Amino acid sequence: MISFSVAFDPNRGIGIRGSLPWHLKDELKIFKQNTLYKNILMGQTTFDTLPRKLTDRYITVVSIDPDYTAEDAEVTHDLIAFLKEHENDETEYIVCGGASIYRQAYPYAKKAYISFVKQAYEVDAYFDVYDENDWIVSKEVDYPDFVYRELKRKGADMTRKDGNIYVPFEDRKGNESIVYFTRDISPAGIKKAYEKVNANICGKVAIKLHTGEKNGPNIIPAKWVKEVMESCESLKDATIIETNTYYEGDRYTTEQHRETLEVNGWTFCPVDITDEEGTVDLPVEGGNWFDHMTVGSHMVNYDSLFTLTHFKGHTQGGFGGSNKNIGIGCADGRIGKAMIHSSEKGQWATREEELMEKISESTKATIDFFGKHVTYVNVMRNMSVSCDCEGLAAAPVVTPNVGILASTDICAIDSACVDLVHAMTQEQHHDLWERMQSRHGFRQLSYMKELGMGNDRYILIDLDNDEVRISAKEAVKDVIPFKRVEF
Repeated sequence: MISFSVAFDPNRGIGIRGSLPWHLKDELKIFKQNTLYKNILMGQTTFDTLPRKLTDRYITVVSIDPDYTAEDAEVTHDLIAFLKEHENDETEYIVCGGASIYRQAYPYAKKAYISFVKQAYEVDAYFDVYDENDWIVSKEVDYPDFVYRELKRKGADMTRKDGNIYVPFEDRKGNESIVYFTRDISPAGIKKAYEKVNANICGKVAIKLHTGEKNGPNIIPAKWVKEVMESCESLKDATIIETNTYYEGDRYTTEQHRETLEVNGWTFCPVDITDEEGTVDLPVEGGNWFDHMTVGSHMVNYDSLFTLTHFKGHTQGGFGGSNKNIGIGCADGRIGKAMIHSSEKGQWATREEELMEKISESTKATIDFFGKHVTYVNVMRNMSVSCDCEGLAAAPVVTPNVGILASTDICAIDSACVDLVHAMTQEQHHDLWERMQSRHGFRQLSYMKELGMGNDRYILIDLDNDEVRISAKEAVKDVIPFKRVEF
């Protein structure tokens, strides 16, 4: 995908004598944030006149000189061919100047990051092809010296179509986050993992987990959660949060939901059905589908969020990890969930990549609200291909239990869980892997990364063996065939 990053004044001026006409610290920070660890494209003159080296970017320089080479950068001699080759790529290429490169790249761009400088300057280079009628504003922030906007081109199909393609770990790029792993599938294992990632959990704490339909066989046992809450200081006064469902079932109304909670044993601590008394809208920054997500109004009463997730399959999402737990689980039961699941084609018409992207944008609204005060634990146990929403109707579990993972990076922890499933043998993972692939669930991971929600690369730390780094293959080498254990 082609995009561009540019700042221009009221006369569309962008430069003078090969340099910027202004020095705006906030604008430079935005440029760094938008381009860090991404692919950027610029002309030879722009590259050669940079005041300092741009580190931690993947740079391609456009030059008509067949002998031109650039240190720490790739070179292309045919800009149009390059644009045509990459305009539908999963990878974003951000055009960064100069004027001629902008003009030629403009028709291919689907996204834009523009700083509209408020003051007019003396300039000799212009971004004169920009037409505001081509674009929809998805984000706007007003700074003292400029207005920053993120835009998407009208009519552009922003949805990738390769959510059924798994990208191996070794083929991914970018930073690595820490993910902790233990094979101890028990309350003690949850506690061990949680205490590695709970440094910023403070104040009034919400625990987001799936409490399940009546007598659902695969949910994280309520007795386990009770033991964890009683043994972890930061969770002793925590509240479990849920929302009502979009489908008509055991949790469709608050009254039905309360009855189901009692049946499933969630009576040892407060359970807040956050949409019981209405909703609130949270902004979605940089989304392609939403500019806000509607969540239960009570959610904003909390300071921190502990996301405790039963990792498993999902009928339409492919898999349900932390992203699904928050994205669907925090959206309120009537408005937010309808935004995710419905379209003009029908109530449950959203499918494949569009669904994965909508779930992820919903999640982003919630985790942006909590900022650094959110953390994640995924329990890879009783992994049916069905969601816990299906209760007793869930498909039988055939995938081996694996362990418990924890991270402060939602993209990293869900990526690690998918990698652990992939690392099993064909016989061990067949049903769950088919569910992920056939529903195009891998788009959850790539889109979270595109939205800046985290990294798909990670360092997997073995909590059972002196915290050494291990691979996904090493983590699952001793898994055994599934056998249900009742608690």
